[in-house]
Amino acid sequence: MDPQIEVRAPFNADALYKGVGYPPPYTRTGLETLDGISAADYNRYFKGNIKGATDSIRFDRLRVGSGAALAKGEIALFTIPNGGQGVMGDGTTNYKKGLDDTNMTAGGQMEYENFFIVESLQVELIVTAQAATADTNNEVTDPTAAAIISSPISASINARTALTQAWLSFQVGDRRILEGRLIDFPSQGGMSGFGGDLSEGFIQNGVGFAKALREIVVLRPQENFAVKITFPTTFTPTQDLDIVVKLAGVRLKPVG
Repeated sequence: MDPQIEVRAPFNADALYKGVGYPPPYTRTGLETLDGISAADYNRYFKGNIKGATDSIRFDRLRVGSGAALAKGEIALFTIPNGGQGVMGDGTTNYKKGLDDTNMTAGGQMEYENFFIVESLQVELIVTAQAATADTNNEVTDPTAAAIISSPISASINARTALTQAWLSFQVGDRRILEGRLIDFPSQGGMSGFGGDLSEGFIQNGVGFAKALREIVVLRPQENFAVKITFPTTFTPTQDLDIVVKLAGVRLKPVG
């Protein structure tokens, strides 16, 4: 008899049937049916009651600076690991990627001997009404505003432009798995939205309900993948933007 593996999204699956908007949990018979994972590999990750499976998130951030024109064309995420040289959205400014930018340890692929079952693709975009002091490498952003702007352009306008005009494509090898506008991939976590005085206000993508995938996507070790974002026209934001793409699911690593 084939072994059973139940794959659940990394949120409260017990609430799925209670009308909160999630698809139902699903069960796969035999891990070897998941996109080419063999029975031999199954035995490496599941030994008796010991399972090398944990909830996991892989993320990558695109930095877009206030007042800097975001380059027209395609930008690939997940291709540069932590410690590598990243490029700002303007296509010219370089910086060293830290853990605030990505937790990828290998560029464009899962690390050796690790599989990743992708259950959700999410775009996290948080725009504040006032611009904060610029990020410095490997440091948390100073929460002090760079300068209070007496007539700031709406955070919602900046967010709407990025969310509705940019096109996202999730590619594994030479296969295009998923595509759509950024707004089509809401984030599970975040702050929703709030409007206050000139120094307080923000808008973000999603209201706490993650975009779950209908199709099981398995990233095999050392298989190339990327999430590509395409801007059809040049876009110059008036606030700093952090466009973070998150892949949430189950990481499998050898047992023992």
